[in-house]
Amino acid sequence: MQRSLEGSDTRALVLNIGAALALVLIVNAGVFVFAGDAQTSTQGGPLIGAIRGWVVGAVWTVLFMALAATKWRVQSYLPAPAARRAATWVVILLVFCAVYPLYTGGLRWPLVGLLGNVATAAMAAFVALASFRVEPLAALGPLAVVAWVSFASVAIVDQARWLW
Repeated sequence: MQRSLEGSDTRALVLNIGAALALVLIVNAGVFVFAGDAQTSTQGGPLIGAIRGWVVGAVWTVLFMALAATKWRVQSYLPAPAARRAATWVVILLVFCAVYPLYTGGLRWPLVGLLGNVATAAMAAFVALASFRVEPLAALGPLAVVAWVSFASVAIVDQARWLW
C-alpha cells in the first residue's frame, strides 16, 4: 500500500486523497460523536464568527484533500532527499491537523485555541517552505492551512474581544 501511495500517477493521487479523507472523516466523526455541535459553539452561537461547525468540518475536509495533493506533488520527485523530507513533513502536518480539536481544546477556551492555531500555522508554513523547495505549486496546500487557521485566529480574538 505504501508503494501505491508513493507513486506519481493518478492512482496514487486518488489513494492519497482517499487516505486523507478517511483520516479527516474519522476525526470529524469522533468530534461530533463525543461533543456534538457544542464543540464549535459557545453560549448558543458559533465559535468562529458566523460559521457553524459543519462548515468548519467541510473546510478541513477540503484542506486535507489539498494536503494529500501536496504530498502527491512532492513525492513525484522521489527519490530526491528533499522530496522525501517534504512528503514526510506533509504526513506529519496531516496528523497534526487531525488532532487539531484535541490540542486547541475544541476551541472552547480562546487562549488555548489561539495558541493551537499559532502552532498549526507555524507548522503549515514550515511544510509549505519544504514543499516549495521541491515543487512550488505544492506549497499551496499548506498555505491554505495557514490562511484558514489565521482566519480562525482573527475570529477567536474578535470573539474574545481582545481587539477592543
